[in-house]
Amino acid sequence: MVNKGFIFSASLVLSVLMALLCPAYTYAQDGEKDVKDISGLYLWESEGHVLKGLSRIVVEVCRNEDGSFIISGFPCPEKSAKMTVDQKSGKIRIADNQNSGIHQGDSVYLYCYSVTVNQDSRYIKKRVEAAYGDVMEDGTIKFPCLDPDTREGEEIWFGMATPEGESDNNFICLYGWNKFMPTSYNTPADLSDYHYIGDGVFTDGWFNPLLRKQGKPEIKDVTCRIWRSNSVSTRYLVEDPYGDERWKSSGLKAMNKKGYLMFDTMNPKCVIIVPLVSSGMMMAENTDKEENARLSEYYLMNDEGHWFYIYGDDIDEVIGEFDDPEVPASSVEGNMVTFRNLSLGKTGAISECKWWGSYQDNATLLMPEGWAGISDIEADVSASPRYFNLQGMEVSNPEPGSIVIRKTGSKTEKIIFR
Repeated sequence: MVNKGFIFSASLVLSVLMALLCPAYTYAQDGEKDVKDISGLYLWESEGHVLKGLSRIVVEVCRNEDGSFIISGFPCPEKSAKMTVDQKSGKIRIADNQNSGIHQGDSVYLYCYSVTVNQDSRYIKKRVEAAYGDVMEDGTIKFPCLDPDTREGEEIWFGMATPEGESDNNFICLYGWNKFMPTSYNTPADLSDYHYIGDGVFTDGWFNPLLRKQGKPEIKDVTCRIWRSNSVSTRYLVEDPYGDERWKSSGLKAMNKKGYLMFDTMNPKCVIIVPLVSSGMMMAENTDKEENARLSEYYLMNDEGHWFYIYGDDIDEVIGEFDDPEVPASSVEGNMVTFRNLSLGKTGAISECKWWGSYQDNATLLMPEGWAGISDIEADVSASPRYFNLQGMEVSNPEPGSIVIRKTGSKTEKIIFR
């Protein structure tokens, strides 16, 4: 398998989820922009750099009462930064020298740099008082970016360090990911697009390792309701996988909240877990003093789903990552789904891989008798194709070059639309 780590790359572009639902701004009577709320999730990646697209994380933008915004998970997981937007001009500003929180007992700060390339093809960075960008008509927020071909111009990099570390060029992170793509929580608002197919038996592989480390009994064979999507026939939901009372009495689950495990069997040899779905597991952290306890919500992932949805690999590329027979992909065999290569995201770092057990721990799901299963994966070549974006919404005329899900009969695959 390939370990795809963080990138050091180029400037910043934010693409707003709200732009999928409505324009990013309207024009006031005087012709100036009137920027709408830019809250939402963003897939942060690089573009126009030699390392483009190799690593991505998801950040969340939330609106403050004063009209400013907080970017959670920026520039590093579980850290945050403040962003302001001029509602009329559409200008965006991220200030230099912001306190981003605590790292290993020290206060760390966000630093902004203007970066150019000299005649020797070396990056030259200069600290600036703020990073400025523009909110575009389609909701994209763009910061300066080097020309991807000539390397001319300037771009913005963001670093996080202690003041001493910044002076010594010793950064905890120094990123120039330059594109925030629109995405959304995949947690279903309701089950209107799903139909119930029966009860399954779920055994967790994410949190049982933590119970094992704590010397507590593992929780296995939990009966859950299983739902199948009406629009994407290979997508399934496990309803409330952590709703069993044993999870609450184990001391791990701090409050009751319904969640889901969402997965796709478009290829039975490589089952992908759909990321950004709330699992319903809420755990208390910082519990040295009860009044300082903070609840974190957890999101289930596997490498297969991370590469497919977050990195944008197609299913054949994902299968190619698992050429080591000792590290197989998640799979379906008969009525049993085995989820392997597991990892976790949580509040403030919802696509960041976290783990506290053996990487060889698996989760299993015994599907109900008569479920659609592998037989529905065969293609119906006579059917006309339908196209969906990565949020599951049907698209009648996809943009050339965009990544879409193509459904032909019962066959579903992710493609680059040509």
